[in-house]
This record gives sequence, structure tokens and C-alpha cells, in this order.
Amino acid sequence: AAFEAVKHIAHHELSREAIDRIARIAGSGAALHNRAAATGVLGNIGNRDAALTVLIDLLAAPDQHEAVRGFAAEGIAAQRPALRTKLRKKAQDVLMEALRDPSPTVRFWACYAVGQLGMKKALAVLKELKTNDGGLCPGWWYVSEEAADAVEWIHGRAGEARVPVHERTSGN
Repeated sequence: AAFEAVKHIAHHELSREAIDRIARIAGSGAALHNRAAATGVLGNIGNRDAALTVLIDLLAAPDQHEAVRGFAAEGIAAQRPALRTKLRKKAQDVLMEALRDPSPTVRFWACYAVGQLGMKKALAVLKELKTNDGGLCPGWWYVSEEAADAVEWIHGRAGEARVPVHERTSGN
């Protein structure tokens, strides 16, 4: 139900009060699925600056669950912070740190975000992750594969059409 609610709220402008309520749920809701869904909402609403600020803070908070932090990284990419702004710089700094996070989920979504945002300054780290990161993002694929796709996106090329690891057969 929480994720269905995300679909209904997505791409709408919300009041500051509504954003503050969603941010409270994302940061400290009782159930993980509610925190993750609230974070997903923030990545898909029209109030870019307000949502970005919360998403950046959630990604930067090491005490947050990796699922929430992963949704925060994905949400930063979805919000597409405007070039040459303080929020863009702050988002880039937090994403660069997230590429080195202990959690494969956070690293995976940070790779996605820096690739989608075309962050050339992340290329060296992405190439290292592509070669050396064996972490797996549950439900998706390896961090190394997402890093490889991010490198391609930054260079303006398409990444590979990937199949989640749990759906792969020996021929994939």
C-alpha cells in the first residue's frame, strides 16, 4: 500500500507541510517499508529543492537503513539537481562518498545516480568499482555491472540491458 501511494503522489507539487511529514516518515518511520516508500516519494515529487535537501541528508546519514539510503541516491538522480547550484554540489559530494559506502545497495544506487547525472568526476571511482566490486544489490545485479553502465552513461552511450541476478540462467 505504501508503494501504491507513491504512484499517486508522484510528480505533484506538495505543500511544505506535506514534505516535512514525508521527510519525518522517511527518516524515522516505524516500519522500513514505510521509510523506503516515503524516500521514494521524495525522489518523484515536483518540489525539487525541498525534496533534494531531504534526499541528500538521508543518503549522508550512516545510521539510516541501506534501503532508505539507496532510494535516496536514486531519488537524487530522479530530481536532477540543476547544474552549478549549491544543491548540485552537495548532492555530488554525498554521492561520491556513497560510492565508497560499505553497503553494496548504497554503492549500486550511487553508481546509478552518478551515471544518470553525468558526473565525470566519478569516472575513476566507477572504473575501480567496475573492476573490483563483487557486491550484489539484492533484486538487481552486481555493483561492478552498475558501475560499468554508469561509465557508459557518462560517455553518452547506452548501458547493457541487464537481467537481475536471481533471474539469470547459465546462458545469461
